[in-house]
Amino acid sequence: MIEYTGEWWFPATPNLRIKGTLTIKDFYSVLRFSMIEVLKKDYYYYFRSLGENLYKVDIILGESQGREITLLRCKGHKTGIGIGIEVGQSESTINVPIYYPSTVFIGTHFAKLKDIHFKRLEIVYSHLIDWINIFNLSTKTSGNLDNIVVEYKKPESVKIYQDKRTYISIAFQPFESMSLHEIKVGHEIAIKIEHLSKEILFEEDLPIINYIRAFLTFGVNFPIYPLHIKGITKRKKVVLKEFDKLYYPDIDVFTQNMLTNIKEEDQILPMMMLYSFKDIAPKIEIVINKWFEIMKSSLKTAYDLYLGTLYNPSPYIRHNFLNLIQAFEAFYGSSFPQKEQIILPKDIYEENVYKKFMKKFDSDVLSKLKLKNIDSKRIKDLRGNLDDKLKTGNEFSLKKKIVQVMESPEYGKLVSLVAKSKKEQKRLAYKIAKFRNDLSHGKEVNSEELIIIKDKLDLLIKIILLKALNFEDKEIMNFLKLQHA
Repeated sequence: MIEYTGEWWFPATPNLRIKGTLTIKDFYSVLRFSMIEVLKKDYYYYFRSLGENLYKVDIILGESQGREITLLRCKGHKTGIGIGIEVGQSESTINVPIYYPSTVFIGTHFAKLKDIHFKRLEIVYSHLIDWINIFNLSTKTSGNLDNIVVEYKKPESVKIYQDKRTYISIAFQPFESMSLHEIKVGHEIAIKIEHLSKEILFEEDLPIINYIRAFLTFGVNFPIYPLHIKGITKRKKVVLKEFDKLYYPDIDVFTQNMLTNIKEEDQILPMMMLYSFKDIAPKIEIVINKWFEIMKSSLKTAYDLYLGTLYNPSPYIRHNFLNLIQAFEAFYGSSFPQKEQIILPKDIYEENVYKKFMKKFDSDVLSKLKLKNIDSKRIKDLRGNLDDKLKTGNEFSLKKKIVQVMESPEYGKLVSLVAKSKKEQKRLAYKIAKFRNDLSHGKEVNSEELIIIKDKLDLLIKIILLKALNFEDKEIMNFLKLQHA
């Protein structure tokens, strides 16, 4: 947890400053104003003039510990603590909000949304160093450290993506640490985002930061969070007169869903991952390009739902299973050939099944139900229910969809990792569909069997998603055999 106590103000009223404390925690930040300050009349009248806009503020500026601070997209939460002032013969009161900014910038003021852009960003993600898997050098010593020479070659940065505006790379920063009997030489690893021609808005960088986070989560097979984000902008520069050069100081950035620390002992080994950096290094640009393409398509939903199972605690096995089902159906709906998702051609079904059944209901069944003195609202509900079911009646069942995917030539022998024979595949599809229906209707299920079926479904979805990334069958087989050995 980090705290900044200082003065805060809205860009439109720089002279009206309020004391308060910004607290930065894992996953969110919060700004609380000092109640003593807020009770002053000037603040009351200003807060009142904002009306409902008081609870949704684009920017709040601040100064603390000699540093400039900008809070972006601040949502105000009504605390129930009111400030009031006598107006005529009565007292008018408004609630003082606690603000939750979406992003915090430490090191500069951005007075307008259009000003918030960076030339370069560096992001350190949790477990990035585990995924890269390049070990630091440690040398034990005896005697005087002055006589020890350690040679260390800094790894070259690795380009992973480039388009007309942006260059993204894996950057290595060397470090040295010495103690009485040990020298450690190594490197910190960050993802560097550089804008080639001109700076772009930070809110356009956020999707890139999240795409990379999602890619690492998929590969590491474990929840990944940004630990540290820093950037430089042309708007914040210092002239070093003694060197006659411009210097751009680092600006620290804190966003939602960000960790401020992680325990070193929480190391993830390559054998626990779906794939490590070394596994895909020769083709990493191709893979990242495909990943970015997917993240901008309808297929993103399938990946998001799958990754959601990694961010949820393991005891919620039922929730994870249903998430996997949703991920499968999202993939099926966005990727499987449209004509193969329905039983009959759409026009034939609508003319010969849907319309005829509904016409028969309206002309024959409806009149008979009315003669039974059934409440008209219930009859209307029944008709609506039948209409909904018939509209989707031409779609294959979940069981059939799963069989379709497993029998698809695209996945070939990979499916044997999940179910070896066609008989096993059909039985698995039946079990998955049954568990989905039972859980959706609140029925009790066998927890031990559910875990087995969930793991098989998880493996099938991994095959589907890896194939969508254009990995070859041999690569996928190696990834999954190692992880599921």
